[in-house]
Amino acid sequence: VDDSDPSKVSRKNLLAGNVRLEAQIKAARDDGDVARLLYLRKLLSNAIRISHMEELLEAQGIDTEIITELNKDLNRLNVITDRFSKIGSQPELKNALIVDVLRDSVQYLQTRISSRIEFALIVEARDMIEVKINKPLFSWVIENLVKNAVDAMRGEGKLLITVSESESQVFIDVSDSGHGMALSQQKIIFQPGFTSKRRGWGLGLSLAKRIINDYHKGKIFVKYSEPGKGTTFRIALEKSGIIFNQSKRKMG
Repeated sequence: VDDSDPSKVSRKNLLAGNVRLEAQIKAARDDGDVARLLYLRKLLSNAIRISHMEELLEAQGIDTEIITELNKDLNRLNVITDRFSKIGSQPELKNALIVDVLRDSVQYLQTRISSRIEFALIVEARDMIEVKINKPLFSWVIENLVKNAVDAMRGEGKLLITVSESESQVFIDVSDSGHGMALSQQKIIFQPGFTSKRRGWGLGLSLAKRIINDYHKGKIFVKYSEPGKGTTFRIALEKSGIIFNQSKRKMG
């Protein structure tokens, strides 16, 4: 770049600034820092509006997938924020194919957690089970459990979501190979304000319990946990219908 040309110097500085911005966005997304993501998204929007940044990044050979992925994050956050704003009133529940909902969540999360985590969805139930849920709120609960599991494993380990069923219920187990919990912690983990980590998504397990128990008339509880061996959370929901049978499948 010819540093004697003010326009080229400005372009060079702008590009360098946005490389740093891209790194900050990735870090905020990995940490689940919603407030930081919103702030950085505003900065990125201003940069694009001022200088057609997307075209500039492409021209310089810089990955612009971050823009698409961040928009997905923010669209999802907008939907969930809208639902949270209505907490206190009864959310609308609709029939949904629970396995499909979980597949969507796993697909969304797989690109947003450490590559050092083995992450899979195992279906040990009929594929076309319908359950009445509020999809954005239910999906948030799954994402929150996954985020807690990732933190418990310190970014490395094995994380499984397993779907099984009884005659009248469907069970979703979220299992990790993290540090586990003592029995004393298990008794208070759903209380408001509880945390065993320095950081988290803030709303936590107390809200997850409210969403599942109060709004979906289901149950969420610690199925298993042992220090040094990991933890399994279970969600139990009543079925509303079954369309047809299908054999066991694994995604991951």
